[in-house]
Amino acid sequence: MKINIFLASILLFGSLRAYAIDYATCIVVSKDSTKGDFTSIQAAVNSCKSFPDLRITIFVKKGIYHEKVVINAWNTNITLLGEDRDSTIITWNNAAGSKKNGTFWTYTLKVQANDFRAENLTIENTAGEMGQAVALHVEADRVIIKNCKILGNQDT
Repeated sequence: MKINIFLASILLFGSLRAYAIDYATCIVVSKDSTKGDFTSIQAAVNSCKSFPDLRITIFVKKGIYHEKVVINAWNTNITLLGEDRDSTIITWNNAAGSKKNGTFWTYTLKVQANDFRAENLTIENTAGEMGQAVALHVEADRVIIKNCKILGNQDT
């Protein structure tokens, strides 16, 4: 009987133990490398743990980020949080037909990961009236876009 109680207590306490988080849950992106962890949004996304248990927030400081960003399917539970909607801008310049690109390759931000959230950002494709120019392309479930400007030409 004493052995059964001993084994039960080991199993109970073993299952209740807290686990340590071994990855960053808050990352800062800044055009000024002295004020953040990364200078590009894609580099910050690439540094994230795959399929994290806890949400990872990437705080993007004010600035214009000229880059094409992909949130891959394994980058679940990510929040891109801009400092200010009008001053935190992710921008790219690509339209369908340029360099033999079809519409689905013209995105500025492509989200393939579930449980993604974007807030306080401007996401734009500045290709203009050259054809379809996608700013935001989403292929994921449970995506929230809050207080964002999405600017493009056709199929934004």
